[in-house]
Amino acid sequence: ILKKDAGPHPPIEELRRLALANLAGVEVQVQKVELEGLTFYAVHSSYFACEKLLDEAFLKRMHAQLGAQLMAAAVPEKGGLFLADAVAGGDAIVGFLAIARGVYEKNEGGRQISPTVFLVSDGTLVGVATTTASMPGSATMAPTSSPVRTSGNRFPTSVRRAGAVSTTQATWLR
Repeated sequence: ILKKDAGPHPPIEELRRLALANLAGVEVQVQKVELEGLTFYAVHSSYFACEKLLDEAFLKRMHAQLGAQLMAAAVPEKGGLFLADAVAGGDAIVGFLAIARGVYEKNEGGRQISPTVFLVSDGTLVGVATTTASMPGSATMAPTSSPVRTSGNRFPTSVRRAGAVSTTQATWLR
């Protein structure tokens, strides 16, 4: 924690480097979850599991494990990260969006973070997947210049109770 009266602080770039190096040392468990028509991975068993979304080396290993160039990633609550193949099929990504929103909305223990589903390529956040009711059954991509910024111990029980989502739109980051 940085305090105003503690004197000069290291530059923000140094603080980021130190934080990412610390994050690389965080051990997590990865659990394969297979539901009807959807397979995803739940990263858990550490309070900082959701922060693994910022661990480029970890995400690259997960790209290889999933066999996916583009991954969908969600951090609906503290202590968990969900990862799936973002191009496994329209119904699969729609289901993944529903699961992320369902876990977020269930709000087990006040640990909500975000219902947002991010897109990851080569270990780096590159976009955001969203739902749109205006084009049922389709998936589209749209560029954006908006940057993505992101800030446990159990696998949520609410994945089976996630609500329905009609379609997907992915927004790419530059």
